[in-house]
Amino acid sequence: MEKELILFVVTHKHFYDIPSDRKLIGVGKNGENIKCDYRDDVGDNISYKNPNYCELTALYWIWKNIDCDYVGFEQYRRFFCGKKLLHAESIKRKKILKILKSGKIILPKRHWCDSNVYNEYRSFHNIKDLNVCIDIIKHDYPEYISSLNNVLNAKKIYPANMFMMPKSMMNEYCQWLFAILDKAESNIDISRYKLYQARVFGFLAERLFNVWIDYAKPKILRLSVYSLNDVPLLVLFKKLIRKIEQYTHKVIRKLKYKLNLYR
Repeated sequence: MEKELILFVVTHKHFYDIPSDRKLIGVGKNGENIKCDYRDDVGDNISYKNPNYCELTALYWIWKNIDCDYVGFEQYRRFFCGKKLLHAESIKRKKILKILKSGKIILPKRHWCDSNVYNEYRSFHNIKDLNVCIDIIKHDYPEYISSLNNVLNAKKIYPANMFMMPKSMMNEYCQWLFAILDKAESNIDISRYKLYQARVFGFLAERLFNVWIDYAKPKILRLSVYSLNDVPLLVLFKKLIRKIEQYTHKVIRKLKYKLNLYR
């Protein structure tokens, strides 16, 4: 039965509230010290790249070492959850399997960008790194250029490198993704990056995943993602307040600009 669907949860530290239908996969240098069902440093692996690839070292390991029909990929205490307002509750294995067998894949609800995906990356990371991947796609995968432009100019993005889909579909994605990242690695100098920015290939994969999804055009069910100690109603309220603050800031900035024009 397990070979039909395996729900992986990536972790680099101990935690005890994992749903009973999930399997922990430990990553990075701490992986061998965590009580896990799987580790990313055995068999065919790139575990040593974890500081720069983040959860992708687990994704690579699943791609190369696991044979099953469907795969769930969640990470760092965050889970796909159902519609609960007062407490987060992870979606159950039986329901997941029903959704996947219906021909849909499961992705997180999309994250809004202030401007667009390209400019948001520029705001938080080194845009030269994303440009490297853009050039690789244009040269090696020209059939993806339209999807690439769609994603870079979009205001929404599927975040967090999380999904649930057929393993065969995941295999196709991984073959495409890791070919691009392997080439990008030889063209991106991270020697002076601090710890956070050194996770560059994980950040790039979030954007590349959206390009692949736009090109593949699967049927999608979008679900909320929460940590199990979240209160969804409170999280939604905080997001609303943040959006109001961002909108107010934009309005004030535009008013100041117009006032300066007419002085």
